[in-house]
Formats: sequence, C-alpha cells, structure tokens
Amino acid sequence: MPDGSRYTIGYEPTPGAPTSTTGRIASISLPSGGTITYSYTGANNGIICADGSPAGLVRTTPDGTWTYTRAVTQDRPFMQVGPWVVTSSITTVTDPLGNVTVTNFGTDDRYESKRQVYSGSSTLLETIETCYGGAAFPCTNAPAGPPMTRKTVRREFPDTSGMVSQTDTFYDTNSLVTDVYEYDFGAAGPGALISHTVNTYASLTANLFYDPNNPSTSYQVSIYDRPATVTVKDGGGAIKSQSTYSYDETAVTPIAGTPQHVAVSGSRGNVTTMKYLVQGTSTVQRTKSYFDTGGINTETDLNGNPTSYTYGTGSCGNSFPIKVTDAKGFNTLMSWDCNGGMATAGTDRNGQTTSYLYGDPNFWRLTQTNYPDDKLLLRIIWEQPHPGTSFRPKQSAERKRLRVRRSTTAWGVSLRLSSIPIQTARAGTRPTGPTTAAAALTVSPILTVQPASPPTA
Repeated sequence: MPDGSRYTIGYEPTPGAPTSTTGRIASISLPSGGTITYSYTGANNGIICADGSPAGLVRTTPDGTWTYTRAVTQDRPFMQVGPWVVTSSITTVTDPLGNVTVTNFGTDDRYESKRQVYSGSSTLLETIETCYGGAAFPCTNAPAGPPMTRKTVRREFPDTSGMVSQTDTFYDTNSLVTDVYEYDFGAAGPGALISHTVNTYASLTANLFYDPNNPSTSYQVSIYDRPATVTVKDGGGAIKSQSTYSYDETAVTPIAGTPQHVAVSGSRGNVTTMKYLVQGTSTVQRTKSYFDTGGINTETDLNGNPTSYTYGTGSCGNSFPIKVTDAKGFNTLMSWDCNGGMATAGTDRNGQTTSYLYGDPNFWRLTQTNYPDDKLLLRIIWEQPHPGTSFRPKQSAERKRLRVRRSTTAWGVSLRLSSIPIQTARAGTRPTGPTTAAAALTVSPILTVQPASPPTA
C-alpha cells in the first residue's frame, strides 16, 4: 500500500505436489497484524466437480472459526451424452457461536431458493423461501434460469406453519423493477395485500464522442435505468404517493479544466424536475440544472429557494464543489484533498472554519477535527477492538461523548471512551501530541478511543 502497509496472501499447496499451489487462498495477513486462514475439506481434494467450487471450507479469523459445507447432487438425463446437471445444492454455514444457516440453491445451482436460520443447530428461527418466474411454493426443485421476470419471497417464522409474509417483485426486459406487491403477515400463509409500488422508466438516448481517432464520430447509447414515475398504492388500489421525474430539460453549462472529458449530445440522464403528489392533483416540485460534467449547477427546493454550486481551482478537476451559495446569498466554502477525495476544511455562513486531519494511515480515516472557536480539539484514535478485527468509525460515539461530558462510558464490548473533551484549549495552549487518558481528565480536550476487554462467549 502507499503507506507501506501490506496484505500478504498465501496459497494452498497442491495435494501430492507440495512445491506447487492450487490457486486457492490459504491465508490473508492484514495490515493490522491479524490473519485469516482457509482450509478446504471434502472429497476430490475439496472440489465439487459439477461446478469446480469448494466442497467444504473452514475460515478461521481472530473472532473464531466459520465452517462451510456443501452437498451437491447431479444427474445426467437417461440415454443422453453431455454434462451432468445439478439437481440440488445445499450450503450449511456454522458461525463461531455454533449457530447454523442452511441455504438451498435448488435445481441448476443458480439462485437461492430456501434459507433456514437456526439458533444453535436445531432450533429453527426463520425460513426464507424464494421462487422465480411465478413458480408455486415450495419451489426448491423448480428451474430458475435467466432472464429474471419475477421473484417471490416469503418470510416464515419459523416455517410455513407460523406467521408468513410475502413480497412479489416483477422485472422488465432490462432487469429493472416494475412492480412490487407486499403482503401482510398471515397465519400459515401470506395475509392481505398492503402495498403495490409501480415503477415506470424514461426512454433516453445519448451520443458520445470518445474515439480519439474519429473525434467527429458519435456512438449512440441508451439509458434505461432512470425512473419516470414511482407510484405507491395501498391494498385497495388508492394512490398514497407518487413521484414524477423529468430529465435534461435545460442545457448544461460548460466548465473548463475537467480532465479526460468527452463531448456528449442528446440525453445525459440528469434529473431536472422532481414532482411530488401532495393531494388530489396538487403537486410540489424541486428542480436542478447541471454543468457539462454532471455536477449540479443550481437547484431549488420545494419552496422555490435556489442554491448554487461553484467549482474551479481546488475542486479536483471539477469533481467537488468549493462554494455553495444559499437563497439568502450566504456562502459555505470547502477545501479538498484530491488524493483521497476528502474535505480538509469547511467555512460556514458565519465565516467560521472547521478543519479536518486524516493522520491515520489506514485509508483516509478522520483523526482530528479543529473547531473554529479554538476551544475544542477533537482527536480520534482508531484502534482495533481485538487483534485482526477491523477498525470501526466512532462518529456516533463522539457526539454522544460530547453530550455525556464528565463520565467515562463503555460503548458495547469493543471500545471505551476514556477522555473528557470539555476543557478549554486557548490560543497557544492547544496540545499537539498524544495525551494519556489520565492527563485528558484534567488538562486535555482529547477524545481517545481504547479497546475494551475481549467478549466472552
């Protein structure tokens, strides 16, 4: 990695040829020092011959061991020559606490058709059944090949004898959702229809000029995924909400200084008017206009109040706005680090600046915030709760911590906040280095995050 840290990947030795490798991952060493190991189990050196996937897998992490086993059956039609056909594929996953999830991928081994979630290995909590193309339940033996036209999901607590709800989703030829029917919970079967969402899509076409050898030649592309209307009805068919979207109603504004920018004509797929049904036929709307980069130029809220965005020097090639002007003419300014695409400072409508530091070497994590009144320095130290586990953001904890003030609070089992960020650091006295938790209680407005004790099973 650019900061000198690394991921180290080890591969499984080939059975019978220890100087070679199979290409299957055996271990991953993380930059934090933790290691995840993988071992493969089952016949044929742990390979399902029907599809070449692992028959069994044991994944060991610093948090515990996960096991995955697959049971696949296959058959060849009588008196026919050709590949074997998968008739059943079931994967069983056991987590470090011994809880089991069994997933059936059904005929052809393509899509999930049934999932059973257990507490431990025998107490069934929930069953999720999924049928495709309008197949009737139960459908684990029904073919489920593309194209996807319909998917029906039932959630059962714990199975078909208990409470059951259903969501029925329909797709068009572009695999976009057109209709969603949601049914209430019922005893031993889905209850009444409670909502029906209907989506329609705009038909847009763009012309791109991107061939450097033929700069005057355009290439036509279609844009399929922009919604035109989204209508939600209740079980009786009455409209409860409706949104209408219009595109490319106004010309884009050219902006200089954008690297690798190609010309476009026709539709761009920029939503320019968003209209919402209020009551009867009454609507309210928001509007937007754009630069030729796709960045927002101006927008109006539901009351018609405008907001404008300014790009230019410091905007990372017109990627991020450097100034936002509201309806009253007040400006909010932003500065950016283009390497990470992160804001380094923001100046509010009163001209007060808050700056942000990303001193942690692990992927642009915020480590320090300097507030404009010079009374508070908030420093965040990212640490792992336990070796090998991931770093976790603490923004919600910071806000709670500022409200709790003079008390030390344990947040779950993974971290503790051990400092009190309320002391005043006046000009010339702001601390510049790490401070111990004990010192932070008396003199330092520093927020320190420390790992808690490991959880016990």
